[in-house]
Amino acid sequence: MFPIGCKGLDVRQTLYRTLTGAIAFATAAALAACGQRIELRQRHQPGGNSAAAPQPVELSIGTFGEFGYEDLLVDYHNLHPNVTIKANKTGQGGPYHQQLLTKLASGSGLEDVVAIEEGHLSDVLSKPQLFNNLEQIGPKDVTKDRWLDWKYDAAKAKDGTLIG
Repeated sequence: MFPIGCKGLDVRQTLYRTLTGAIAFATAAALAACGQRIELRQRHQPGGNSAAAPQPVELSIGTFGEFGYEDLLVDYHNLHPNVTIKANKTGQGGPYHQQLLTKLASGSGLEDVVAIEEGHLSDVLSKPQLFNNLEQIGPKDVTKDRWLDWKYDAAKAKDGTLIG
């Protein structure tokens, strides 16, 4: 995730848009990967139909403390019933970020979407290759003018990646 400090939106709207964008991207990426495998499987089966119903997608989100996402996750699932989101919440930021850094170092175990506290951005900005660049993957409204300049700049790695 990236720092909050959006111009003209309250915190709940910002969190909702951030979560929706992150989930939409993760869903699109998962569906694209699943879709390619399904399409290949169907090509090799007699009478395969590429217009099959959407395949189930399971995503995970890692947070700490209270983000207030519970209702938003239910709303998202209601709009996208084939998408199930498992929320992994750690009570305190310190243990959460230690686990996050351990998982990053090991190269496995991370949730599909992770929260990063501003105070820990420096721990991940040196590892932009492990994150998606939000300027490349969207959502479309991920532009510099959406956030306060210092908030936006705080989430940029030296190589220009907007950590997300």
